[in-house]
Amino acid sequence: MKCISCIVLLIALLFPFFVFAEATQSTNQTLLDNIGVVIDWFDDTSYQWADTMLERISAWVIVWWLESKLFIFQLSLNIAEGVVSTLGISEAISALLGGVDSKIANFIFWLKIPEAINTILSAYGVRMIMGAFS
Repeated sequence: MKCISCIVLLIALLFPFFVFAEATQSTNQTLLDNIGVVIDWFDDTSYQWADTMLERISAWVIVWWLESKLFIFQLSLNIAEGVVSTLGISEAISALLGGVDSKIANFIFWLKIPEAINTILSAYGVRMIMGAFS
């Protein structure tokens, strides 16, 4: 199915060039000759370079798309981490845990709950920022 659509696209793009290629002959003769040349070209399987070029261009477009998504993700992550660090949530949690029993505070820090809260807020910020770019 992919190959057929490529063939139809190629014929549609090259058709005007074949029709108006020779102005000295009659239009019908030129058209029939040129259609025969196109059919022979597809029968000889010399159109494989076009298929290969289409695959390469598709690969380049997909790689460019992925690289742009990664760039936007890294930018969003840096922005979100900056916002979370500016808010000082870890420092606020540490200050609040200063009034708690030392064993409980040590257990909470051992579980890395403040870092987990920062990670969750950074992920939410990245999601919000990437939503703005989409």
